[in-house]
Amino acid sequence: CGPAYRHPPSWDVTGRVGRKAARRAFEMAGIGPEDVDVCELYDPFSFEVIRQLEAFGFCGEGEGGAYVTSGVIEPSGRHPVCTDGGLLAHSHTGTSQLLQKVVQASRQLRGDAVNQVQGARVALCSNGGAGALFTHVLILGRDRP
Repeated sequence: CGPAYRHPPSWDVTGRVGRKAARRAFEMAGIGPEDVDVCELYDPFSFEVIRQLEAFGFCGEGEGGAYVTSGVIEPSGRHPVCTDGGLLAHSHTGTSQLLQKVVQASRQLRGDAVNQVQGARVALCSNGGAGALFTHVLILGRDRP
């Protein structure tokens, strides 16, 4: 068990983890959260999804709970999340979980995913680790910017 689990960071540190990565990914892609059709987020537990939605700019800080309960992350919502069932359905196994998000996003963009999001053209993937100390953000699209 590493130091991040023995001495977890406080919310003032973890709440913002991923914000810089998301901003950079959106900047590189030339788009914003409003352009994303499907989100394959790191989801080891439900709060992590809410934290990322806030940190990545899908909603404001403190608005994540209401954002999620509004239905926006459901399969038919504006930003469907973890369309393959996420880590609960797949596993929390290290290396394979890192690829799971990208594989599912690719399937969504190809149009052959289980729980297909109709018309998906842009997908955001994330992964993190050890008490939300880091976050990777990848944006995939069907078209070149």
